[in-house]
Amino acid sequence: EIVYTRTNLDGNKDIWKVDTRTGLAERLTDADEIDISADWSPDGQSIIFSSERGGKLGLWTISSSGGKRLKLNRGGYGPRYSPDGTAILYWHEGSLWTAGTDGTRPQEIATASNPISGVWGRTALAFFAGGTIRTSEGEITGLSGRIFPWFDDHPQGGWLVSSIEIEKTELWALDLTFREY
Repeated sequence: EIVYTRTNLDGNKDIWKVDTRTGLAERLTDADEIDISADWSPDGQSIIFSSERGGKLGLWTISSSGGKRLKLNRGGYGPRYSPDGTAILYWHEGSLWTAGTDGTRPQEIATASNPISGVWGRTALAFFAGGTIRTSEGEITGLSGRIFPWFDDHPQGGWLVSSIEIEKTELWALDLTFREY
């Protein structure tokens, strides 16, 4: 299954999931507020996402089978579960933060002025800023070409990066490329 943000004709964004075997899609959130930027927990039991429910964009979770949502904090964008499922990484008010999966013990880890999504790398937390992937250990070199600011760490080494090319004003093409560095 894949979890994603879907925008309806009125511009409202909700969290959906689709079964890649059957193509059947299911809406997980259904509110007037914007729900975006979802990530599965490593055990597959819950989904974390950003929502404007209650005002300011904050972090929420919901069971992967749907149901009642649970608010984790009062601010956050681009949440990602740690590989072991014990923590989350998210952006909030000019910085990247980590916290427990229940939203407790927030800790600022890096300054990042624009809203970004971070990645749990093998050796360090990573994020995209200034046209490059950066970690607490420095800048990742050797990545050429345009990298769209969403990328991921490959569990067997290297980085998964994507380039998005605009073919027409109404069409986006996505080319996922795996490169070992």
